[in-house]
Amino acid sequence: MADEERGGKIPREPEVPLPDGWITPPPTPAQLASRVLMDWIRAHFGDTAGAVDGRRDREALVVYWKGEAPAELRRLADEQPVPVTFEQAAFSLGELMPIAKRLIGDHGAIVESTGPAKDFSGVSVWLKDDAPTAAVEALIADAGVPVVFDRPASRGGGGTGSFSAR
Repeated sequence: MADEERGGKIPREPEVPLPDGWITPPPTPAQLASRVLMDWIRAHFGDTAGAVDGRRDREALVVYWKGEAPAELRRLADEQPVPVTFEQAAFSLGELMPIAKRLIGDHGAIVESTGPAKDFSGVSVWLKDDAPTAAVEALIADAGVPVVFDRPASRGGGGTGSFSAR
């Protein structure tokens, strides 16, 4: 089977539509590999399976996957120009997104944003600055999965804390 048929060919010079006069650096090999792997995941599993994340050094990738990653995805990962590792995810994206949406709906008075934790170990929650402790404790109790609290970088964030919801 050709690389193109598997969705595995890495484009050498992808076309990026930009306004006239804008200059952008070309995508890195890790960015291109991430795109190839995510395209394969979406094509075969939709948006409810695992995800690809870049390492801090931006020269390697990790795929978070609940259960055994498909052999075809592992073969595709082996063909990429950067190292790709697989890490076991506690939850799938399909399991975490409904919880994240419910939490923001039920606790919107204190929650600024929610989503799956980067490593799919639970739900990430960005709290409003004035969130009372009792309301935060109620959110943790309601989550049913581990909760990671964070502040968006746009608000001077960067501090995170992990809490297990029981």
